[in-house]
Amino acid sequence: IEKNYVAELAKEKAENKALMSQLQPHFLFNTLNSLIALIYEGKYRELEDGLYNLSDLLRYVLRKDNLVTLGEETRFISSYLMLQKERFGTRLTYSIETDDDILDTIVPRLIIQPFAENSVIHGMEPKETPCHISIKAESVSSERIRIVIADDGVGFDSRSRDYSSSIGISNSIDRIRILDPESDISIDSMPDCGCSVTIIIRKEMHNESSDSR
Repeated sequence: IEKNYVAELAKEKAENKALMSQLQPHFLFNTLNSLIALIYEGKYRELEDGLYNLSDLLRYVLRKDNLVTLGEETRFISSYLMLQKERFGTRLTYSIETDDDILDTIVPRLIIQPFAENSVIHGMEPKETPCHISIKAESVSSERIRIVIADDGVGFDSRSRDYSSSIGISNSIDRIRILDPESDISIDSMPDCGCSVTIIIRKEMHNESSDSR
């Protein structure tokens, strides 16, 4: 019993460490620099909005629960992309669409962020023209939902990519499959054709807040 208890604690600690590492230090550094720049530009309303978004984002990352509602997850990703847009300006646009009837679906916390970050770093940053990131969640049946994270960035050959080297993406895929072994996760991309990530997961609903801060 003691060995199992210690093993379970070690597993939980590793999971939380992996989740925290998904919010890369360079993102926080760049975000703080962008917010500081707003002070010199006298854009205090934008600064206030940015600080609130950063506060919400950090509070979400530091939560103890590993399962959240889809509504909570999409609100987090909205704050995340808002801060990215503050940095990149007109180079980045984004949209988030979610069916109202699936907002209470249970999903692993921080499953969308690594894919969105991948779109920013590897899809948008190398591109000379503006890039759009779209996130859409919808019902596909009475039992399953589909989440699609897509961008029109530079793209890559997904057929030859090994995702095990990406801690954030491989961790998200593993956590999705632990929650739903029958889930379907696909990543499709070609050079100059953007990237699309599709996650199909079971529709497990609840009506209570899963926040455990």
